[in-house]
Amino acid sequence: MSALEKAQPTLHEMAIPFYDKARQKAKEMTEKIKAMSVAEREELPPFYGVPLLIKDLGFMVADTVMSSGCEWFKDDKKTVTSADMQAIESAGFIFVGRPNTPEFGLKTVSDSPYYGSVVLPNDTTPNAGGSSGGSAAAVKAGLVPIAAGSDAGGSVRVPASDAGLIGLKPTRDRILAGPGSLRPINHLSTYSVLTQTTRDLADYLKIIQRPRFGDSSKNVLPEQNQSKIKIGYTTDSFMNDNVSQSAKAALNHAIKVLQNLGYIVEPVDLSIDQADVPVPENIVKAIDNKQLPNDSLSKQWEVVEATCDHYYWRTPYTMLWNFTGHPAINIPMWSDDNGLSLGVQLIGNWASDFDLIAVPVALEATSQLEVNITTLA
Repeated sequence: MSALEKAQPTLHEMAIPFYDKARQKAKEMTEKIKAMSVAEREELPPFYGVPLLIKDLGFMVADTVMSSGCEWFKDDKKTVTSADMQAIESAGFIFVGRPNTPEFGLKTVSDSPYYGSVVLPNDTTPNAGGSSGGSAAAVKAGLVPIAAGSDAGGSVRVPASDAGLIGLKPTRDRILAGPGSLRPINHLSTYSVLTQTTRDLADYLKIIQRPRFGDSSKNVLPEQNQSKIKIGYTTDSFMNDNVSQSAKAALNHAIKVLQNLGYIVEPVDLSIDQADVPVPENIVKAIDNKQLPNDSLSKQWEVVEATCDHYYWRTPYTMLWNFTGHPAINIPMWSDDNGLSLGVQLIGNWASDFDLIAVPVALEATSQLEVNITTLA
């Protein structure tokens, strides 16, 4: 029995395994590489033979089931492979399976009523976050070095923070998509990965980004010294709630580390009235087209909020950048006295994804990242 199979009953991170197909492909790739010369091996794609989990939502692969965390679709086999998955497959990955996600990704916790709740391997009490919680738990457990997720309001960054991993929400439209929904959730959602290393994240982004971004001078990690870059920070809550002491401790630690590396870190005012945050277009249309209960507007909003589990209201620091489209990354730099991780989010200018990744690269080079993998017995 494989490590993945042994872990399933405890973590509930694996929803739909592709074990047989993965083993067969691994054998074929092994035989292929044996017959290659040294020069031919050097030309192999960057992730040749690397196992990858693909979220059970939005990643279409022909002849594989994608249930979106819902029992109704437990036998729903896709007939096409989406553009992003074609690019990922061409990079050499072996698809191992689909990790658990809440139904249709509408929560920032992963607790599918069909597949169960996802917990962290280092502490099986808290949920692993969501909606890419299965991806986070699997990478945290060392089952795979990298796992694909999607982010419409924090669904990559929240579980990355909970698990102590690197998780990027790329700039809007940077990532390949289609066929099907070319603008997932009204342009709010984008595909990405949760990783243990910054190198894997940067290499992955080069592969899956749209050609027009790849042609830009911003498609590589900057080689110049980044130490004089200005970074603004805030502890203001967009929801007028009290920021936890743990969050303040994580931020203060990050400020000191970045300043010691030469970054200019200064407080900024990002006060935002939550009432001014735009409502996703699909919700407005649903109300206008009377697709929601024929009742008062307040009752309709109750349905919307219950359905979405207060998704955007519960993630004020992450969802804002889905609305604006800016790149945002979770950096694992701190954990509390119980060993639970709490990440620091860094936001970049439009299309500055690689400049943004360069910051955790510098932190990684000086052993300032806290990516602690919990190996399963």
